[in-house]
Amino acid sequence: MAYAKICRTRDAQAAAWLRKAAEQGEALAQLELGFMYANGRGVPQDDAQALAWYRKAADKGIALAQLELGDMYDNGQGVPQDYAQALAWYRKAAEQGEAQAQSNLGRMYDQGLGVPQDYAQAVAWYRKAADQGHPSSTSPGCDFGLKSCHDKALGSFSR
Repeated sequence: MAYAKICRTRDAQAAAWLRKAAEQGEALAQLELGFMYANGRGVPQDDAQALAWYRKAADKGIALAQLELGDMYDNGQGVPQDYAQALAWYRKAAEQGEAQAQSNLGRMYDQGLGVPQDYAQAVAWYRKAADQGHPSSTSPGCDFGLKSCHDKALGSFSR
């Protein structure tokens, strides 16, 4: 019980310092404050605040913030589900080499979420993620990924 209280106190102190830096425009502090609001660490859980801080960092080109925004739109977390917005944010992060965003783009093309289904595009994005060792793009038994999509693409070309 005492340990949990210490952790909450440290998280609250971290959030206070991060807020000071974030309000001065420090992009990584904005990203971290977004994480804290998304997860209720040191601050009350608040998707609207998470979205606002992620957007500030994302607008400064922070790929992980762009990924987080994509996830929020993809899952309808704190915003109406919007695959087109998710796709746009994932693409920004993916083009900077963010492997999770590349895998997410592959899934969106694979499943036709926010874009017409396009197995060739899906394979290309899954491959980029796989080349970085991203597990969901290469793991056997996944319901999506490079092998599954590659097999579908080959099947669609042979018809």
